Amino acid sequence: MSDVDILNYNLAVTKKLESDEVRGPFHGILDAGFIDSNIQITPRDLYGRPQEPGLYWEMRYSDPLIASIMNFRRDSVGSLDYDLVPAGDSTTCELAAKSVKYVLNNMPYMDLNAFVAKTYDEVYSFGFCLYEMVVKPDGQFCLHHIPSFMVDWWILDKERTYLNGVKIDEGDKLIEVDSRKFVWFGDQAHEGNYWGISDLRKLVAIFSARKQDLQNYLALRRLQQGVPYFKENGAHPNNANSWQVAANWLTQYFQGKPSPLILNAGMDFNYQQISIPGVDNASNMLTYFDALIREALGSSLHNLGIGGNSGAYALGKELAISDAEQFVAHVDDFLQMLNGNNAPESNLLAVITELLGFDPAMHTPRLVVRDNVVELNAMDNIDKLVSLIKEGIVSREDLPQDFSEMVLAELGFTHGE
Repeated sequence: MSDVDILNYNLAVTKKLESDEVRGPFHGILDAGFIDSNIQITPRDLYGRPQEPGLYWEMRYSDPLIASIMNFRRDSVGSLDYDLVPAGDSTTCELAAKSVKYVLNNMPYMDLNAFVAKTYDEVYSFGFCLYEMVVKPDGQFCLHHIPSFMVDWWILDKERTYLNGVKIDEGDKLIEVDSRKFVWFGDQAHEGNYWGISDLRKLVAIFSARKQDLQNYLALRRLQQGVPYFKENGAHPNNANSWQVAANWLTQYFQGKPSPLILNAGMDFNYQQISIPGVDNASNMLTYFDALIREALGSSLHNLGIGGNSGAYALGKELAISDAEQFVAHVDDFLQMLNGNNAPESNLLAVITELLGFDPAMHTPRLVVRDNVVELNAMDNIDKLVSLIKEGIVSREDLPQDFSEMVLAELGFTHGE
């Protein structure tokens, strides 16, 4: 091979590399950045495809226990009072924070709280949340949510460190969305893992076993009166067609398909009584799996079986406090992600800041939760004090001279208002 041939070959290879899409980091399982300890599970199994949502979708919306816990978590996060804090003390920072908040609260069909609740639910249900950013001709900013089951693969750069785009499966065709048009939120297992980590991932084995056991239980319930069987009574010679009818009917019976039964001459139908331990222990089985699900999702309070026992109730209160503290830390980590502090792709606030004409490096505000604990505690104390005065335990003379002004100030009233 001559030097010219080698040069032409190298140019051809380089051109091909430049045209090919990079789907890494590829670990041998379908797509970019996806690693699972169970090599039989792929993103398609978990996320599904258009018209066929996968296992995550089934668990999140079909299972009554998982759906109710996840709904409660989503509603809890969505009900908090959020605010955007300026990046600094300058007038420009304050204006940028107010402008970004205005944009988020005036999106079509979505305000700030709805955006936070939706993003939270998607990230912890499916591993990531993906929005396509659209600015309408009239200047209105919109976020179009892309369901997880429509994502086919992530397109990375040649070094597999930067997200260039995403392939979206619309059912009849694949379309590519440039990374400059969308914002990604997620909990990455490692750099480049854009599928993220779903809270439901740890429930795959539990959910599958529970579903299989429940199906077995429902099948066994139909056998409580006994196992059906056919028997010749001697009134007619053995008939192969009669046995075929019996076999077909039993097949439909065990498949749960009701069908009429016409007995041929010489055939009897009866039930053989048997012991079915799977039915007797079904309650314990379901309780066991429910406890595992609650524990995996951080909702262990209902595992106590709290009743009239004061000790169990006291333990329940302690556990509720512990769960609440863990949830607060959980929300704090989520806000870190929303603010783009632990994932460079989660840069929505910076993008909106730049679209509004501000410097994202200097003026991007932070999303925070307003702390209402002090105000609520103060109001509780005021209510208790009013009750003590009404009951005569505390008199007005026992109160400090400027107590009225202190209460009014706590309630938000000042002189001149």
